[in-house]
Amino acid sequence: MSTEQHTEEPQEIDQASAHVDLGVDLLEQGDREAALRWFERAAAAGNVTALFNLGSMAEEDGDLQTAEEYYRSGIERGDLDCAVNLGLMLALQGDPVQGEALLRQAADGGLPEGWRALGDFLHHAERNAEAEPWWVRAAENGDLVAAGNLAVVLEEAGRGEEAEHWQAIAASEGDADAIYREGLLLTRHGRADEAEQRYRMAAGAGHPNAAYDFSRILAGRGEFEAAQRMLAIAAQAGSLEAIFDMGVAAQRRDDRREARQWFRAGGEAGDVAATCEAGVMAWEDGDVAEALKLLRKAAEHGNVKAAASLGAALFHSDRDADEARTWLLRAIEGGSEEAQATLAELDASRGAQ
Repeated sequence: MSTEQHTEEPQEIDQASAHVDLGVDLLEQGDREAALRWFERAAAAGNVTALFNLGSMAEEDGDLQTAEEYYRSGIERGDLDCAVNLGLMLALQGDPVQGEALLRQAADGGLPEGWRALGDFLHHAERNAEAEPWWVRAAENGDLVAAGNLAVVLEEAGRGEEAEHWQAIAASEGDADAIYREGLLLTRHGRADEAEQRYRMAAGAGHPNAAYDFSRILAGRGEFEAAQRMLAIAAQAGSLEAIFDMGVAAQRRDDRREARQWFRAGGEAGDVAATCEAGVMAWEDGDVAEALKLLRKAAEHGNVKAAASLGAALFHSDRDADEARTWLLRAIEGGSEEAQATLAELDASRGAQ
């Protein structure tokens, strides 16, 4: 928190701080209304932490006018955290000039959060040359997010060695995502052994994409059992690619029940291709209603194989031939030769009637 300007008596200040502490405890317990009342009492005594908290709560509620009033009250009392929040809020509302001015006020005032916030603002305004020194300042102060942001921008600018330096710092505290991104950076620079080490570390910390990439490395050098174990870890951690591959692996073992479970899980997590595979397998297993539901869902999201399969399923189950034709034509537009053959079969059957 930045420097506070108080005119209250010490006893009043202590009481306001106690009210803030009580409000924070109540907020953590889920009693938002009671927390609000205590923050308001502390704010009436001029406590800037209370003003900041009230502004944040109003902003969360979508009451931006009230949020701005609280933030400005805090800024008038010298609170730079309020300046950061109001600056970001105004920038998002379409007032980048005032937003930048407030962020600069916080950054120039020495607030570490202000350094990264101003760097982020300048980056989103495509002013990376101006953003860089603020991110550097924040990163040198221990802001690992700023270090990671800096690494991404430097890598995009072709400054690979500098990017590696900052990415290593971003990963230094054991953050799985930062370690994984460092692995990606090392991979792009052809440093496979070091990249593998990072993937292994991030996978051990539960990063799903790291576990998936590590499984592919293991499979690539023939360590198939280890690769399968790592693939299962990635799938359990939520990697959609791993979930799909687990389904494929189960299909190859002819374990249709497990395969359908994996594909259904992938579909429920948002993988359209997995939804399609689950639908195809349901059709093959004679579960027509389930097949049509899943295939329609995937086809509506633009999956060409699902559109072709749905058209075929509708045709072969003697459902709506017109709808079948619609989906087959859509699949043909997407390049499906299977749909072309099914449509020819459908048209021939109509001609024979």
